[in-house]
Amino acid sequence: MRLTKFGHACVRIDKDGHRLVVDPGGLTEPHALDGADAALVTHEHFDHFSEEALRAGFEVRVYGTWHAPIRPDIPPVGNVGFLIDDALFHPGDALTVPDATVDTLLLPVHGPWSTTGQLIDYVREVAPRDAYAIHDGALNDVGNAMLGGFLGANGPGTGARYHGLAAGTSVDIG
Repeated sequence: MRLTKFGHACVRIDKDGHRLVVDPGGLTEPHALDGADAALVTHEHFDHFSEEALRAGFEVRVYGTWHAPIRPDIPPVGNVGFLIDDALFHPGDALTVPDATVDTLLLPVHGPWSTTGQLIDYVREVAPRDAYAIHDGALNDVGNAMLGGFLGANGPGTGARYHGLAAGTSVDIG
C-alpha cells in the first residue's frame, strides 16, 4: 500500500492499481480525488467532508431517512435516495417519493420489504418517463418475466416505460 496525505485530514491509499480516498474535506486539495475508485467519509465536519468534491460534477439531492421496514422485530437501518441532475432517482431500499419531477426511476423490484402492488403504486406516484429495474439479483428469468408483465406495457399501467437491465449493460438516458 502507498499512503499519501492531502491537506488537513485527507489521505489517499493506493494498492494493486486501486485508489481509495478517506475524508476529502474542505481543506483538501481538489486533485486528491483524481482517479479515486472510492471515497470514505468518517463524519460530516467540513474538514473531513466536502459535498461539492464528492458530487463529481453532478447535482445531487438527498431524500428519505430509513430503509423500508421488513419486520417489526428487525431493527431499522438508515437509507437515502439520490435525485441526480434533477432527472435520475435512485431510492435505495425504500419507496421514497421525491418532491420533484423524475425522468428516470431506478426501481428496486425485489426485496422482503415490498410487493408488486406497492411497486405499481410507487411508479404511478413518482410518475417517471422510464423505470429501470434494480435490486433484482435474487430473481430468476421467471421472476423477471412476471415483474415485466405487471410493470410493463401489458400490465395494469404505471404510466412509465419499464425496462429490465442486465448486469454490465449500459443505456443512455435523458
